[in-house]
Parts: sequence; C-alpha cells; structure tokens
Amino acid sequence: MYKRVVYCIGIGPGGPFGQTTEAEACVKMCDVLVGAARMTKRFLDLDIPCFEAYQPEKIRKFLEEHPEYQTCAAVFSGDTGFYSGAKRLAEELKDAGMEVKILPGISSVSMLAARLGKSWEDAAIRSIHGRRQNFIHTISRNTKTFLILGKDGGELLCRKLAEYQMQ
Repeated sequence: MYKRVVYCIGIGPGGPFGQTTEAEACVKMCDVLVGAARMTKRFLDLDIPCFEAYQPEKIRKFLEEHPEYQTCAAVFSGDTGFYSGAKRLAEELKDAGMEVKILPGISSVSMLAARLGKSWEDAAIRSIHGRRQNFIHTISRNTKTFLILGKDGGELLCRKLAEYQMQ
C-alpha cells in the first residue's frame, strides 16, 4: 500500500518571492494544503483543497479523517528548521505512521542579515515569538544579536532596552 506523505514546507519570511522554487513546486503537486490561514492564503489561486490549521493534533485528525489525500503540503513561515512548528507536526504525524519530508525555507534571520549587508555567523540568535527568553542577558553579552519577534515583541524589546538603559 502507498504510504501517505506529508511535506513540511518552509515558505519564507514574507511574500511569494521569499519562498524557494522547490517549495512552490512541491505545494503544486500535493493533494491538499494545510497551515495557518496567513500561510495558506498565498496559494489561493491553486486548485487544491485547503484546511486551515496549524496545531499538529488538528492536522493529524484532519488527515486521518480524509484518507483520500495521499500527499499533503503543510506550510510554515520561514525555515522549517528554525523555531518552526514543523518539528512538532513531524513528530505527531510520524507517530500516526505517516511519512514526513522536510523542505527548508529561507529564514527571517538570513533574509534580514542579507538586506542589512551583515553576516550572521557570529550572531546570537533567539526567539521571543511565543516563548519567554532572557534576551537582555543575550544582548548584553554579544556584539550582534538577532531576535525573532512575535506580535508584541517589538514593544517588549523597546521597553526592556529602555528599562535596562541599553539604547
């Protein structure tokens, strides 16, 4: 019997020009697309069914209830190996006996560093998107720090920098 395949695909940090051609081609060959609404809307012009969810348990349940979908594209912002939900989804789906293949995307750090004309091999990289992080400690001990920010991350960053007099 043919084993179901779920591709966890990083679609880059921004618009369609930030995703790889491999990611675009893979989405087009799949039977169904899953992901957060802000990710899946990029693919509305494709004639492919779409399920809007990002929680691994919901995606697993949906796929178990729809055996007609043998190849699935699960789309994630940025790079699937860099603070991505792809890790949890892969674990959840492998437990369900599905084959999972990971396709990386362009990380926001890589893109920002390139646009700033800076290298990033010597940078401390942390995320405060959906997690607590002692970033003031990191900033104070590193010449270069990249922080991945969430919805209110910029406000928090500015407030903490002012509080610790790190303007």
